[in-house]
Amino acid sequence: MKVKHLLMAIIALSVVIGVVYYLISISAASGVPQNNGQTVFEGKLLYSKFSAQTLNDSHVLSDNGCKTDPRNGLSNCTAGIETQYGTLYFDYEHDMMINPCLSSGDIVNIDIAANDTAEVTRTYWGGGGT
Repeated sequence: MKVKHLLMAIIALSVVIGVVYYLISISAASGVPQNNGQTVFEGKLLYSKFSAQTLNDSHVLSDNGCKTDPRNGLSNCTAGIETQYGTLYFDYEHDMMINPCLSSGDIVNIDIAANDTAEVTRTYWGGGGT
């Protein structure tokens, strides 16, 4: 009887370990932020009125127009981001299998270069990216 209980306990433990491993693997593959809990996107600013600077704790309002290029599998999106100096529009390309889109509720830091290129780092993931 003890052998039967031990066998059942081993099977249950194996199932729990398998489920945890599965959840961890799909989280990493689905683009849950990596890099110390952050995801970095590179792109350019549209209609820019911003000089080279770093803007912290900005809020993503929307992410629109995402279209996937069938040739390379990358999606091109435009995010509206509210900063302390007004709204900016960030055009970026990314692999949705690795990093989901920016989405309303995300908090980001923005490093703007002099040529209107930018690096947007998601510091808080609202989880709504598609």
